[in-house]
Amino acid sequence: MNKSCLIGFLMCSAFSLVVQAATDGAHITKTISQIERKKGIKRTIQYRPDGNDFVCVNGKNRYTRALYGGITDFRIETSDRPVFATYKPKDSKHICFRLQCGNQSIALDSLKFCEARYRAGRRTYRLTDPLLGKGELNISVLAFPDAEGGIWRFTMKDMPEGALLHCYISEIRAKNLSRNGDMGADRADSFDAPQLPKEQKHYKLSLDGTTAYIVVEDQEFAESKASSDSYAASHPRTSAPEASMPNPGTAAEGFMNIPDGIDEELPFN
Repeated sequence: MNKSCLIGFLMCSAFSLVVQAATDGAHITKTISQIERKKGIKRTIQYRPDGNDFVCVNGKNRYTRALYGGITDFRIETSDRPVFATYKPKDSKHICFRLQCGNQSIALDSLKFCEARYRAGRRTYRLTDPLLGKGELNISVLAFPDAEGGIWRFTMKDMPEGALLHCYISEIRAKNLSRNGDMGADRADSFDAPQLPKEQKHYKLSLDGTTAYIVVEDQEFAESKASSDSYAASHPRTSAPEASMPNPGTAAEGFMNIPDGIDEELPFN
């Protein structure tokens, strides 16, 4: 058998195997990826389509779905549960949240039920837990199209009275990232916070209303300069604040007010 015939025979055989696998209704769950083949781990279906969304329930993958905004290298790394990171060379950040109801608290990525969806640059979460009783917390995350940052919208339904959201931002665990922190190039926990963060900042956000927002800009929570202790110390006031100075209002401790109509300007819905 000459070389041309041998190549043709092998191609036909491979094609026959693909066709046979494609006619098997369970062929997707039986296949394994190149990396998993080396580890001997069988591949399973983790996401399902629902209209224009990709959906998972109580998923386990972290920092595997990036949200991109503008034309810079900035991105928001999202997970199957609400724990996040922002990527910027030499200045990546870990972002996480902890829910407090009375004297009990729990990390948002540890709640009992989490349905996560991805659609066209937006990641959403629907969360329930015995700590919330009949309450439900929904989160929607978007990256800004014209700035290096993003916005988190929290929508509450039947939440316990006095519920608080503790917001944390810190440096990431990995000191150096390979291939710009691309998925699979580094350890899965590279974007986690260190065990003892040196640059962690903590803010509180009330969940007593129906909707609340958090903004991240320049790798920091966007806080009002008027309410910042460091700003106040370096800029003592001798007169009334100028009209252009942002007013923290009652939005949260240290957070800037989000302008009305933001839902119409950004594709949350």
